[in-house]
Amino acid sequence: MGLSEGQRDDIRNFLLSRGLAFKPLLDEMSDHIACDLEDLMNDGLSYEEAWKRTITELPENHFIQIQQETMETIDRRFTISRVLTYVGMAALLVATIFKIMHLRGANEALLTAFVALGASLIAGSVSGIYINRDKDGAMRVVAIVAGVILMQVAYAFKILHLPGADQLITLGVLTLLVAMIINTQYVYNNASGKGNLFTFLHDKYSPGIERFLLIILPLLIFVDLKLTHLIVIFIAGLQFIALMWTSMEKDVSKKNIGTLVAVIVVCACITLPMLGQLVHFNMRLLFVTTFSFAGALLVFRLEPSKSFSSYLVCIVPIVFFMLALVKMGWMNSFSDNWPLIGMVAAAILAGIIFSPKTSITRTFMILSLAGFLLEVFPVQAITGT
Repeated sequence: MGLSEGQRDDIRNFLLSRGLAFKPLLDEMSDHIACDLEDLMNDGLSYEEAWKRTITELPENHFIQIQQETMETIDRRFTISRVLTYVGMAALLVATIFKIMHLRGANEALLTAFVALGASLIAGSVSGIYINRDKDGAMRVVAIVAGVILMQVAYAFKILHLPGADQLITLGVLTLLVAMIINTQYVYNNASGKGNLFTFLHDKYSPGIERFLLIILPLLIFVDLKLTHLIVIFIAGLQFIALMWTSMEKDVSKKNIGTLVAVIVVCACITLPMLGQLVHFNMRLLFVTTFSFAGALLVFRLEPSKSFSSYLVCIVPIVFFMLALVKMGWMNSFSDNWPLIGMVAAAILAGIIFSPKTSITRTFMILSLAGFLLEVFPVQAITGT
């Protein structure tokens, strides 16, 4: 004899009243109690009799203790990943500072950052997939992580001047782009308001990623290595896409064909320019400019509430359109117009300061400021030392 939806809701409400709030554990315990009830009902008891017998056998703090033990286990599993993340971000920060001060060891610090961040991604993903092994989406997470790892290895090859770097970059970009499009389509088709495996894992790292970006962003004014700018843009771009997935997943009212197309366009415009010289300059310029318009549109569509920063977003497409005209020789360069550069940077910075933490708006403005600094300040090529 099976339980009705209303009876299953009774179980969930009971568990919530007992302090069980961790969703994966809540789902597991709900199924466990439901099976016990069905067994008792199959033995001839009514639902009310089976329910009374089941709950009277449970200690008062039973579920709170289980939840506490579960969370402690999860924290231990993610500790290694967190430590590696901090090591990687610290190494990247050290590499940036060393580059600014023209000290030896910047490349070694960059390689350390790549290794630590790659190991953190693998450790966190494996732990997250194992803990949430009942959730669908493990292969999509693996595909995205694989694309990121391939990009890290490719740029490590660039730093070490090893052959095969361009081929690895191509493979990484294509892997990441395909994985992003598939995940975007999945979120669009299956958004339920309850989240999915990827968004669950990303929520754990999102605040730390944002703090790191805010720390390293001011240093981009002084660093003359293009790779550092690209790393910040790449990390912020992945954060931006993940936040869009989260918004689409949690608020199904945001789901429409226009949003789907815009997110796919953003995915392409973030990943394809990473091919560097493999893509014609004018195409890279088109991707960057298109991203500024599509990204601004998505900020308006997906941000839960509008604020002062939401309207500052409108500046970004205008600025990057003007930069494109300059790059194409259709407008005089304003790279020496420091008052104008200062006003643009200040407007984008205001958007970062006044936008909510870990919001789509703040991440878009961080990404835009990093891109703006890359365009207006002369930097060395990726293979520069």
